[in-house]
Amino acid sequence: MDKVHKATLAFTLLLCLSVNLVSPCDARSERGKGHVLPSEEQYDIGIKKYKGKDYEGAVDAFKQSIYFARNEYMPQSWYWLGVTYMVKLEDTKAIEAFKKYFEQAVGPTWEAHIHLGHIYLRNNRLAEAEDEARNALAAYQGQCPKAYNLYGLVSKARNEYDGAVGWFLQALGERPWTYTEAWMNYADMLMWAKRWPAAIEQFSQMLESERTLKGLDEETLYTSRGKCLLALGDHQRALEDFHRTLSINKDNSEAHLNLAMMFDQERHISSAIKEYKEFCRTCNEQKRTSAVMQRIAMLEQMLQPTQAAPQAPAPSAYMRQQQQAEQKQEEQQQLAPHESGF
Repeated sequence: MDKVHKATLAFTLLLCLSVNLVSPCDARSERGKGHVLPSEEQYDIGIKKYKGKDYEGAVDAFKQSIYFARNEYMPQSWYWLGVTYMVKLEDTKAIEAFKKYFEQAVGPTWEAHIHLGHIYLRNNRLAEAEDEARNALAAYQGQCPKAYNLYGLVSKARNEYDGAVGWFLQALGERPWTYTEAWMNYADMLMWAKRWPAAIEQFSQMLESERTLKGLDEETLYTSRGKCLLALGDHQRALEDFHRTLSINKDNSEAHLNLAMMFDQERHISSAIKEYKEFCRTCNEQKRTSAVMQRIAMLEQMLQPTQAAPQAPAPSAYMRQQQQAEQKQEEQQQLAPHESGF
């Protein structure tokens, strides 16, 4: 092989290596020049699929993105693969994807630590969830509200009321509050502690906030406030809140259940049965629906009309003759003189 040929081959090899070693960020800069790497193209497809809630398609695209990347170096695809698996409740795969992301990531990783912490939390791996909250706080290098919120959820899972409230308040920071999830968690803790008036106040402030609260779930807020009002015996306002919930989602099982219990307390049996049945229709928890079905059966039995006492069968002709003979004998005895001699 002549020197020119060797030099050309070496240059071509160097060029190929330089293209394959372009970092994800650098690869994006090539787009303006009309050059998009297959790994980046698949990554973009994955993001579109994820936003369109096509999670199976998103998983396939992120896997393809990783496959096309040199040495599977595609941290952002590993991150979104973990997020997608998390949404699909495939927690083991999500954990593996996030760990791969941590191996490759160069910039801040705190969001991935938060996601991983929530996965551990819902699997009751509380010590690991707490570790991820700590890792997120360290990676954030400052005040990290989402890390404080995660700490609060871990404390709540451990039934540590004071600790949970403290963390949620730290996540909320100074007023006016805008961190919706932490605010809702704080109000839930007040309700969990049966501090009904305080919980009602927080639910009302969220519903009436002049500031936009991202991710505000009015359906849950009305249901929760209605539960607190019901616990205080304010049935009229509770009724209004449960109806507001059902105007948003007619299949909200908790609203139907609480309405049923309220009608049950008030002895409005027909209305209670109707709402209990709606709960059974909309709830997927077999244990709860079985208990409610038993209550429905009891209430339906109460609605049954009282049965009349059974009528004695009419006497036969022979019996009538016997009764008439006995009656005649009694009359004759009453007319006979007494043995006393008077």
